[in-house]
Amino acid sequence: MTIQGGAIASKNGKFFERKVIELLVQKGFFEIQGKLKKRITTSRLKDVNGGMAWVSQQVRGKYKNLYGGKMVCDIVGYHPSIPNGFIMEMKTQNKQGSVDEKYAFTTLSLKKLNPLTIIVFEGEGAKPEAVKWMKSQADINHKFMNFYSASTWLDELFN
Repeated sequence: MTIQGGAIASKNGKFFERKVIELLVQKGFFEIQGKLKKRITTSRLKDVNGGMAWVSQQVRGKYKNLYGGKMVCDIVGYHPSIPNGFIMEMKTQNKQGSVDEKYAFTTLSLKKLNPLTIIVFEGEGAKPEAVKWMKSQADINHKFMNFYSASTWLDELFN
């Protein structure tokens, strides 16, 4: 049985998300899992964990995408230094493929939202023009960074 490219990309993406979640937990974030995740869609982000820092993976339905459908956010979290919370989207691309075609949809969907939004890149497979365009879209509430070239991004954001 041959694994299709999309399945490999999905597996790589979930692995990348876990790495970032683990880094955030090491920084003192509480990971929201299981039934507690329902609080994320029904509460203010600050209230999910009593005002303490928290993070959760694969959050569905809290936000709407560019087309008005429910977004599935790779990572959603809250930290007292970021009162409106944050959304992180992970983009893993080790070989050329279709991920850079999804950048515009992701970027424009995230720009509509109030929380700090962070797109974290991994790999060298995305078209340079696509990454350049995404980075050009950054403003005070929308940060785009490369996971490996911005080794201090956690300290900069959460200290």
